[in-house]
Amino acid sequence: MPILLPNPTVLNGTGSGAFELEASFIAASLVISDVEQPANIAASLSINAPAPTVTESVTYIPMSVSLIASNYFIYSTPSSLAATLSVNAPTINTNAPEWEEHIPAGDTYKNWDGTAISDNSDYMLAGVLGGRIYLTSDSGSNWAETQPLGNSNANWRPLCMSADGKYMTAGVQGGRLYRSDDYGANWSEIQPAGDVNKTWWQAYMSRTGQYQIVQVYPGRLYTSSDYGANWTERQPDGAADKDWFCCGISHDGSTMLSGIINGRLWLSTNYGVTWTETQPAGAADKSWRMTEINSDGSILFVGVLNGRLYRSENSGSTWSEVQPLGDVNTDWNGASMSGDGSIMLAGENSGYLLSSVDGGENWTIETEPGTGDYYATSVNEAGNFWLVSRYQGRLWLNRPTDIVFPSSQDLTLTINAPTVDIVP
Repeated sequence: MPILLPNPTVLNGTGSGAFELEASFIAASLVISDVEQPANIAASLSINAPAPTVTESVTYIPMSVSLIASNYFIYSTPSSLAATLSVNAPTINTNAPEWEEHIPAGDTYKNWDGTAISDNSDYMLAGVLGGRIYLTSDSGSNWAETQPLGNSNANWRPLCMSADGKYMTAGVQGGRLYRSDDYGANWSEIQPAGDVNKTWWQAYMSRTGQYQIVQVYPGRLYTSSDYGANWTERQPDGAADKDWFCCGISHDGSTMLSGIINGRLWLSTNYGVTWTETQPAGAADKSWRMTEINSDGSILFVGVLNGRLYRSENSGSTWSEVQPLGDVNTDWNGASMSGDGSIMLAGENSGYLLSSVDGGENWTIETEPGTGDYYATSVNEAGNFWLVSRYQGRLWLNRPTDIVFPSSQDLTLTINAPTVDIVP
């Protein structure tokens, strides 16, 4: 005889002519579609009851139940069914990232200068003027000394690496330039300017490491298109020594920027073969101290000693002034930005470190590292790891808070079946 399901009600006990069914279901996984503070969960769960079975001449009609759990408010369809859904939400830390002081050279102040970071932030370099170079391959958890020059101190300044950290370049002020092609394990000397000591000042490389640009202060400008094996002198401002101070390169290496102290800013869009002057501050000499280029070369970010910051969003065709500290001049020094240009860092000499998360529209003073001489800053591709160095200070790392989602979440669903009447 069939079981008819009239307008049902939920039974909390037993009664004449009716009975209560209870079923338990275990969901194998839960897809978390939204996470807010700190454990509000929106989830969708659909459960289909088993196919009909016949027991003692009573047919149990299967039911289909759809449940939606949103912030722990339960909605059920059909409305005549009552259900209880129990969710153990993961613990999620939604606090903002915090600055961490790192002491690769021991718990003491050092003249930290050059920094570099890989795309995934596994590999980072930091150099000391009058000291050593330190390398991490685990996002800053552990640091070890790497020795391009052997077991001796040097004035390490320009540092750069490829996106995967395989290729690295390191330069000495008043010394030589060195290259590694095995993640910093081994180094060899390279001689863009010949077998002579130079004041190597700045270096950058493309995403793959194939294209590189290095500067001498004072001296010449050099580029490489074969991972630093061979070099070509470039003369944006004529065949003469210049006070080259800052440079930058796009991911593919095609776009390059190079700035001169008490001079002009030069732009190349053909891998350094030819150069044109670009004028963020007009047709005037400036002391260009920082230059950055985003991944595709569309966003350029530059700064002036005792001057202003400038940004271009069309590969240098036009420029606009950026005022993190208002309408004032300041000694801008270290700069960096994420691959898409949304995250920017700018450091002062004897001043603040400032950050922007909206492409330079708004700025925040980073109070945790304090004030000082910010000689170098590095931001990874995604913009969520920041490595900054303070001269006569410490090394600081800002990395994101870990949020770990479980791979699966067990759900227990209890359904109280409606009252049914057995009709002969």
